[in-house]
Amino acid sequence: ETCAGAGDGSITVSATAGGGQVKYSINGGANYQGSGYFPNLTPGTYNIVIKVFGIPAICEKTATATVGAGPAPTIWRLDADGDGYHAGTGNPVTSCTQPAPGYATGTQAGDCNDNNLTVYPGAPELCDGLDNDCNGSIPANEADADGDGYRICGGDCNDSKASINPGATEVCNGVDDNCNGQVDENLSGATYTGNVAFTTQAQLNAWPACYGTIQGNVTIVGAGINNLGPLSNITNITGNLIIQSTSITSMNGLGGLTTVGGSMTIYFNGQLTTLNGLGNLATVGGAFNVYYNFKLNNCCAIFNLINGGVSGPIVIFFNKVGCNSVAQINANCAPPPIVGGNNGLIIDLNTAPIREAETVEVFPNPTRGAFKIVVPASFGAGELSIVDITGRYITGLEIVDGQPVYEFENRGLATGVYLIVIKPVGHPTQTIRLVIE
Repeated sequence: ETCAGAGDGSITVSATAGGGQVKYSINGGANYQGSGYFPNLTPGTYNIVIKVFGIPAICEKTATATVGAGPAPTIWRLDADGDGYHAGTGNPVTSCTQPAPGYATGTQAGDCNDNNLTVYPGAPELCDGLDNDCNGSIPANEADADGDGYRICGGDCNDSKASINPGATEVCNGVDDNCNGQVDENLSGATYTGNVAFTTQAQLNAWPACYGTIQGNVTIVGAGINNLGPLSNITNITGNLIIQSTSITSMNGLGGLTTVGGSMTIYFNGQLTTLNGLGNLATVGGAFNVYYNFKLNNCCAIFNLINGGVSGPIVIFFNKVGCNSVAQINANCAPPPIVGGNNGLIIDLNTAPIREAETVEVFPNPTRGAFKIVVPASFGAGELSIVDITGRYITGLEIVDGQPVYEFENRGLATGVYLIVIKPVGHPTQTIRLVIE
């Protein structure tokens, strides 16, 4: 037999005779056939008889032959992926030969995915999001929780945010977007579009250093803000800038700022003593307001700014002496004159600073509505503006050369404090406090 129980054993007998017809039997002569081939036999001993028929002299030979049992059949199980493990699905087949493609002998149980040859008990874990070793769990680093197509084991450095992965584009945000171990690389001088508000020092500290321009308004208002250093790379703010904190002592940190496109207001900074840090600020496109900074006594950093760099009204008051008006700043901060010498130009340190002797007068002040403004005749042409305490323009007129007195009968000014800002051509700007009762 080819296999135990197959019943496919066979006996082949051959003989020759000088005459007659040779016939064969394997059951002791009970039955004969003309062929010596006997197939489909079960195991056992067979009595063979060979006999010649058709001649007077009968010739007969006998012998025995044994059909042996075949080997025991084996159990075949489906191993569809050929990894040597079966999933236990389907019925096992007992056979001496492969019953169908995919069936194999000697396989082990426990394949949790019989259609993937990388998945079987004990298989090495791969970064594919599959339970390769069939233990019931997928390693945490094989997760793709944010669905960006990258796994932690494949280099995703933040699996909770789809915009962060090895294939992402680096943007100016203080984050390693492309997971290369660097933050905001090659993005210096980028532009941030939108308004920005800082209310805590932590927010300032988190500001990406790669931004050079803020296309919008900037508000820095918070009691705990004490360091503007994180903004040191900002050179241009297209909108308004407001700074107010009880902890700031100087403007250091804004040393890169050259342009503010809108208005700029520095007010109610209780610890501010100096405007150092604003020395590079060359242009303010709107009003420039510095007030209610009661410890502020060093404003020389804005000397150049207030003498030609401000397009709108300049409002400076209620600071400490030395920073209480444009006139005070000009008087304290104007550079000494330069005189000739044998070795070229030198600074004469013994010469007093240039001072503006002629001042604007307003009376009566306080007033119930009507008042006059008298400007020195030497002022020539210029501009006169009245703004509220926040720097908002209320009304104004042109200063005409040769006209020293300007009367205001009723301009609709409500009770309160206002500022009169005079900007004559060729003379420093002057600001006078006006009280309407």
